[in-house]
Amino acid sequence: MRGLWGLIERAERLHPTKRAFVEGARVEDYATFAARARHLASFLRLRAAADGERVSGLLWNGIDHAAAYYAAAGAGAIFNPLNTRLAPAELAAIAKDCDARLLVSDSSFAEVVRAAIKHGAPWRDIVWTDKAVDAGLASWTLAQALAEGARAPFRPSARGGDDVAHLYYTSGTTGVP
Repeated sequence: MRGLWGLIERAERLHPTKRAFVEGARVEDYATFAARARHLASFLRLRAAADGERVSGLLWNGIDHAAAYYAAAGAGAIFNPLNTRLAPAELAAIAKDCDARLLVSDSSFAEVVRAAIKHGAPWRDIVWTDKAVDAGLASWTLAQALAEGARAPFRPSARGGDDVAHLYYTSGTTGVP
């Protein structure tokens, strides 16, 4: 087992039909979840999330957040979860500092995403988890990204062990993270 991606591969192999995630009425077993994460990982690779690239996530806690988390690992990207309570300038500062090129976000954050882009967030591509939103960048819905990723061959990244997997920024109430 190599890195975070190995965890989901192992769970899929050992417990494919066991319940992995529950979000309200939505339930996914390990096989379904692993396929979702694998297809998203393939899509991320297609969109330039090569080994070590940063992928930001502005997401509610839930299945889509978990899928982005594991997909980034499978693609070899470094996942940068963003605090949903931050102001656009703070989000832009984080995205610039970590040089995130792709964002996975829920459309409920569309206004703050647009404002963060105006503040200089360097994202080139956005995957919207629920519905398409025009933010002035290349964008896909999660369903489109999963379909495109399903058509691409998937080979998990060899990253793991001591390789950086996530970038977390904190600031408390002291200012810009």
